[in-house]
Amino acid sequence: MVLAAVFALLLAPASTLAMQPAGGGYQSDSTSDLPYVLPAPQSGANSTAGSVVATVPVGVYPSGAAYDQRNGDVYVTDVGQASVSVIDGTTDKVTATVPVGHWPIAAAYDGENGDIYVTNFYSWTVSVIDGSKNTVSATVKVGKDPYGVAYDTRNGLVYVANGGSGTISVIDGRNNKIVATIQVAPHPKHLAYDGGNGDIYVTNFYSDTVTVIDGSTNRVASTIPVGAEPAGIAYDPANGGMYVVNFGSGTVSVIDGTTDKVTATVGVGQHPNGIAYDGANGFLYVANGDSFTVSAINGGTNRVVGTVEVGAGPDGIAYDAANGLVYAVNQNSYTVSVISPASPAPEFGTAAQLALAAAVAGGLAVTRRRLTGRALLFN
Repeated sequence: MVLAAVFALLLAPASTLAMQPAGGGYQSDSTSDLPYVLPAPQSGANSTAGSVVATVPVGVYPSGAAYDQRNGDVYVTDVGQASVSVIDGTTDKVTATVPVGHWPIAAAYDGENGDIYVTNFYSWTVSVIDGSKNTVSATVKVGKDPYGVAYDTRNGLVYVANGGSGTISVIDGRNNKIVATIQVAPHPKHLAYDGGNGDIYVTNFYSDTVTVIDGSTNRVASTIPVGAEPAGIAYDPANGGMYVVNFGSGTVSVIDGTTDKVTATVGVGQHPNGIAYDGANGFLYVANGDSFTVSAINGGTNRVVGTVEVGAGPDGIAYDAANGLVYAVNQNSYTVSVISPASPAPEFGTAAQLALAAAVAGGLAVTRRRLTGRALLFN
């Protein structure tokens, strides 16, 4: 039966075999002996991406989210009411509301001091929340219109993107003092730390670029062209890739941290913004603002494996490593969708998997060249 099925695939018309799924894929060719397979993507509320298991009401126009690994809470910025909602990761209930500055946008957790840093767009400040008390312990003056924020685990510094100044303010987490100001492109939006090379990657919304800052010198090392209006950004420690969400393109650019080159572009939903890495299943979860969905990208294949329907206008997103859940912030619903991720479904494509398939089929070897340009589908 298996052998007959394989031969049926080989003899099928090229138009049938060489399909490319929505949300990413590959084009076949006849110039390589490398195995080539193209699994079909999955979609829907209970797909390979996972499913919503809870909906948490928060404040007005919630935006960003950050996970505190010390207390297990998720911190959600409430733009419309100048506060931060604190969600208990064990109950998925709001247990505290912390007043901060005007128009809080994003948040980041400092693993060394246990504080949460919140950018206040119209106050030109950063509120520092003590995670043990859920109260503001300091307020740091930064540049104009601060937006994204990220923590560098190697040097212990907090980096803040000042959208109106075109700069990055660098805060020393030990004393909450500004220790450097770095000029980047106009309108920097979000940042992420690369634990492999120690650099900070900054998305420049109106420049369609990413600025790379050397974390050891706090100087600009390079600039990388990406898609239109790059916004959210996240690092995948498993493959060393930096994933850049292109709001205007509806795509995600994948940057190789060793070369600082874009190696893949993945199609997602409409006007994507936030992104978070799930360390348990290796997926990158992307909030699609105008699709009211979250796309799940398999970091091993850089393909969309499914989507999850969430609330209206999903924006920020965070992964809770303690409970294994993903928190998608729905700006227009004033809620947070709690997603239970699924384990990655097996995808044919590795050498071991292809060897097994060949053995089952009676030792039939399948390569791109032998298929003369056709793609072999395993569904």
